[in-house]
Amino acid sequence: MQLSKYKNVIAISIICILIILCFLIQTFISKKNEQKLIITQNNIQITKIDDTNIDINVDGIYTIKDNDNYNTIEISNGGIRVIDANCKDKTCVRVGFIYPNNHNSIIACLPHKLLIQFK
Repeated sequence: MQLSKYKNVIAISIICILIILCFLIQTFISKKNEQKLIITQNNIQITKIDDTNIDINVDGIYTIKDNDNYNTIEISNGGIRVIDANCKDKTCVRVGFIYPNNHNSIIACLPHKLLIQFK
C-alpha cells in the first residue's frame, strides 16, 4: 500500500514538472516571435501621441503632427494603417493595414519622413 502511494506522488510530480516546462517553452517561443511596433518621424522614435502611449493592442485613432504636416493612423485588431494625410500622393494611405506577422511590411510617408513598421 505504501509503495503505491509513493508511485502516485512521483507520477503527479512528474506531470506537474512537464506542465511547467511546456508553459515555459511556450512563453519563450511566443516572446521570441513577438514583434514591436516602431513609429519614427524625422528619425526619432515616437512612443506617445498627445501624451497617450501607442499600444498595438488598444484600438484607436491618432494624429501624428509635425509643423503643418499630419498623418492620421488607426490601430484596430492588432494592425495599423494610415487613414488620412495631407501629403500630395497619399501612398501611405493606400498601403492599408500592416500586421506583426507580415514580415517586412512597412508604411512610409516620405514627404512627412514618417515610417511605421514592426521589428
